[in-house]
Amino acid sequence: MFPYYALAGVREGGASRRPKHRGAAGSRRREGLWFWRWFSPLLAISVVAWLGYFHHFAALSRLPSKLPDAFLQQQQSSNGVCEVRLSRVLPALGSGSTDARVAQGSKDGGGEHGPDGVANTHERRRLYENMAASLASKGLLVGGTQGLSLGDLFQVHGRGLKAVLHELDIPVRAVVMPLLDTKVSAWLHDALERHLVPIMPEAGMWVQNHGLYHSTVFHASTHTSPIPATLERVEDEKERIASVARQSCPLRVVLERVVATPGGTVLACWQLANGTDPARLRRELRAALPEAPAKQMVTDEAILHTTLARVVAQPRLAEDRDDQPADAVPGSAGAAALQRAVHEMTQELCGVEATMDTLWFVEEQDRLALALEGRFSKHPLPLQCEGGQQAQRAVARHPARQLREEQQPQGKIFGEAGAGGGEGRLVGDEGKGADEREKSRRQEDAGSVLPLRRMVHKQPRQQDKRL
Repeated sequence: MFPYYALAGVREGGASRRPKHRGAAGSRRREGLWFWRWFSPLLAISVVAWLGYFHHFAALSRLPSKLPDAFLQQQQSSNGVCEVRLSRVLPALGSGSTDARVAQGSKDGGGEHGPDGVANTHERRRLYENMAASLASKGLLVGGTQGLSLGDLFQVHGRGLKAVLHELDIPVRAVVMPLLDTKVSAWLHDALERHLVPIMPEAGMWVQNHGLYHSTVFHASTHTSPIPATLERVEDEKERIASVARQSCPLRVVLERVVATPGGTVLACWQLANGTDPARLRRELRAALPEAPAKQMVTDEAILHTTLARVVAQPRLAEDRDDQPADAVPGSAGAAALQRAVHEMTQELCGVEATMDTLWFVEEQDRLALALEGRFSKHPLPLQCEGGQQAQRAVARHPARQLREEQQPQGKIFGEAGAGGGEGRLVGDEGKGADEREKSRRQEDAGSVLPLRRMVHKQPRQQDKRL
């Protein structure tokens, strides 16, 4: 092969500039310079691109703290499955304008599907959306409630919290609707422990006793406006409330969402599928108890919610972050972590149905006795729906489990006779009679219910100290 590199050492006149054995080395040096002349800009461009890529994703990791509204919109856009579940039992939340649905409700003759019922359904949704949005805009500002600071409410006891009870001179008298469906209350409590407890620090959250889940309806006497009552007056108030209960129908309710407020309260928010609307129930109680305080603890008459827990510290995942921008909303990192947790609970439990068929007329000897497991007495008053159509009772079914059942082939859910239109039964029940199948279902249901009170953190006793 012709040695082209030798040409580099030939002068114009034919004389050699350097010996031939050095021509190859010079050519290699020029080739090396050519390589670095083109490779260096490519290397610089790659480094700049990598740094920009890293900075972009670092900015995305701080997005929930800087732009809570965008984060909330992202969560709201993933609620398609939840909306489908709700639309099955809540036609008022379907497509079409609100005015058209109200006009259609007026043709239905009122009630929960009438104009007032449709308007109250949308009012509840508006209230729940505002509560969820306020957490994103204001941040998580943990604090006390009803004039009590966190130190007045709780003490650190080991690795958990212990309630501080305050005895009342005049008991608070309230009308509440307990959630007596043990399956539904157990599902709510279990979801709380799986989604919220892992992100909270020790002694960072008070979990409500799920055996006392309830929705507050009305107050005959509050701690801010105490109204003394003799035994005769208490008995008279109970009879008046019982009269309202007899005319009211059981409420078949559907869980729309779980929200957290800026104050740290975690709430299960309900919609009404059938029965007496909470707004109507409150108006009738106001007429039956005219001497009750004008300023009620529950100011929105359409709302129906149940307190599940109270957050008393910033989530642990938020405390570990030290990259918050200077202009971030205080508590925004904690709000984002809490918002994600309650969003996961909503996606899991949205559409759960329950029946509230009893009013409790309670006398709380301790302040916030139902929430803090203090001393109280109750008078159960069933909703009897006299002169009206009895509401259909809800069947407690977990939405996620129901979705799995709907996706299974029909032959796996029903027996041979059930698949052909006979009585539906689960696989394995073919050889059992009706009584045996019912007994096995009860045992299975009893096994799925959590203990009445499960302590999240159990530790040996230590010296109590206030928060």
